[in-house]
Amino acid sequence: MYAGHVLTSEDGTVAGIIDWSTAHVGDPAIDFSGHVTVFGEESLKQLISAYEDTGGRTWDRLFEQAVERAAASALAYGYFALTTNDNNHMTGARVQLGVL
Repeated sequence: MYAGHVLTSEDGTVAGIIDWSTAHVGDPAIDFSGHVTVFGEESLKQLISAYEDTGGRTWDRLFEQAVERAAASALAYGYFALTTNDNNHMTGARVQLGVL
């Protein structure tokens, strides 16, 4: 889950999730990469462990894959911006990529 799309109450309890228009069932490392960007590597390790404990399918080096995806997130956003051809996303991607 992308942290920016998780709604919480004042005490930090998850109260809702927004904007799943581009969601799919596939590689959880994509969603985990957003988590590591916001909450850090130790929190990601805990999240992967909790995910696995509740039946989520994991594999060797999932943690490393998520960290690498996070490092390449500006490229993924650039691709999304090109796909949507939305000026707001195009501008945001240019900023993230340092191409203005």
